[in-house]
Amino acid sequence: PKIEPTARPTKPDAKPMGLVTRLFLIIFLFVWLLGWSAGIIAALYMLFTGNGFTKIFLVFWLVVASTGWVFAGKTLGRLIRGGPLSRPPRKRKK
Repeated sequence: PKIEPTARPTKPDAKPMGLVTRLFLIIFLFVWLLGWSAGIIAALYMLFTGNGFTKIFLVFWLVVASTGWVFAGKTLGRLIRGGPLSRPPRKRKK
């Protein structure tokens, strides 16, 4: 007999996100991303005007900050479209 993996159970009492909560999160993430973008721009400016060790650190910081910016941007997009913030578990291929 073949044993199929079961999906994680979802909470039966999970409620959809309220409008006020969704609007607060949209505004918060938008403002957060504006500040984050300003930080990335400032780091890029410092990258071109800094010295040796500063440049190494800034390259690392820019990679991490840009990755975080993309994830926050995707989350903001999901909130604006009205989708859920978490995705259901993927079905495994046979």
